[in-house]
Amino acid sequence: MTSQVLCILVAMLLSGQSSDLVRRSQAAAAAMQKGSFDEAARMYQELVRAVPGDAGLLMNLGMAPAMGGSGAKAIGALERAIE
Repeated sequence: MTSQVLCILVAMLLSGQSSDLVRRSQAAAAAMQKGSFDEAARMYQELVRAVPGDAGLLMNLGMAPAMGGSGAKAIGALERAIE
């Protein structure tokens, strides 16, 4: 799944949230697309704090370190995403 698709999915999930959260989600997806996985993970962590329990954000929070080669860091967020 491309980062653009992830961005669209998260934007849809956050459609009831503020435009600031949508903008921040798009910035995190852009960081993923350019390969800045640590930066994206920090952004997704902030988004998860703002919208706790959002499965899409938790999935992206897990995917960022996984795509960056840190699978162990990804496990917690990915487990929470499927709960």
